Amino acid sequence: MTTNVTKIGKRKVGNGIFFEQPKYKLAELLYNLPYNEAKQVKKQLPSILGISRQTLQLYLKATTNDKTNIPLNEFLRLCVFFNVEPYEMINYEIEEIKIVDEGNIEQKKLGKKIGLVK
Repeated sequence: MTTNVTKIGKRKVGNGIFFEQPKYKLAELLYNLPYNEAKQVKKQLPSILGISRQTLQLYLKATTNDKTNIPLNEFLRLCVFFNVEPYEMINYEIEEIKIVDEGNIEQKKLGKKIGLVK
């Protein structure tokens, strides 16, 4: 049986088996702690963030193809808690957003005025 995988975020483990890559490195950071500490952190993290245990589970299990996102405030608090930069917490490429249309003269003038365009 051949499998054609076209979705971003799926990795081949071996022998035709695929798994979806986690969206966040939260589980990795959590389970890299010593066992007893990881157990305590996992128990206390929902109350620290003001979320439910189920919501934390969603964050831990979110894959790159899921629409689940950690709200910015919680995401930044997790980064501070684990002492990592935000880019170290994610497992996907951030798409570049083009703020100013270079072809639009008015947008280009505004972009220059506010420092978005040189």
